[in-house]
Amino acid sequence: MLISVGHFLVYMTVFAIGFGIGDAGGTVPWPMEIIGGTLGVPLMYVKPTWFNALRGHIDDAVILAALAFLNSLLWGTALAWLVRWIRSVRMPSNNWFERS
Repeated sequence: MLISVGHFLVYMTVFAIGFGIGDAGGTVPWPMEIIGGTLGVPLMYVKPTWFNALRGHIDDAVILAALAFLNSLLWGTALAWLVRWIRSVRMPSNNWFERS
């Protein structure tokens, strides 16, 4: 859960700053583009078909925030699973019943 919250806050901050710079006519620095592009994978690049369907009924900012939230849940779940898997592989069981 903490990974998801952290991802959401970092991504929305980078996205908002980059959007503001781009909207003002400036050029977004390349490190910020890399961070935003990496944290936006996969949902920001594979925009669901319902994005265009909802576009006239709901504000674009709400749709983007919902996509960012779902993306954060995906990242948090994937990283939590990865950490759990690494811990299970690296730490052998101390229970002598489970040893072969």
